[in-house]
Amino acid sequence: MAYSFWLLNCLQLHLSQSGLYHRQSSLVCYPQNKSGSKYTIPEYVSDLCYFAFESSNYLQEVTISKNIKVIEGSCFAGCEKLETVLLPDGLLEITRNAFNGCNNLKNINIPNTVTTISSYAFYNCSSLETIYIPISVYSIGEKAFYECPSLTIKCAQTK
Repeated sequence: MAYSFWLLNCLQLHLSQSGLYHRQSSLVCYPQNKSGSKYTIPEYVSDLCYFAFESSNYLQEVTISKNIKVIEGSCFAGCEKLETVLLPDGLLEITRNAFNGCNNLKNINIPNTVTTISSYAFYNCSSLETIYIPISVYSIGEKAFYECPSLTIKCAQTK
């Protein structure tokens, strides 16, 4: 990436033993060509930065730690091989373009703590078949599920 040197100097990032760039408790960058198809975000991480996993070429499964409250914009955008994302209870928001272009993502369960799914959050997830939206979600942005031709949305029922 052309801007990685700039990021390292300006943000004082640290390269962990696992090959991730981080700043304190923020995961800033998961290298695009990092080998391995599964990744569990460590418990000490409380922030996923914008574009953190963008276009990760080998990533197929991600488990997000319980300390993550917001999945920032374009965090997983372009992860074309991503099939499974395990979202934690306690997650509050899925922001703009978070999973844009995750073409192999088939099913996702939104935890009952999420309140907001922003615009284009799952845009162009062409294999997405099923998504369950709990009653806690009170805001779904424009075209959040646009270009998801096979999608069935299941919503929680009010009592």
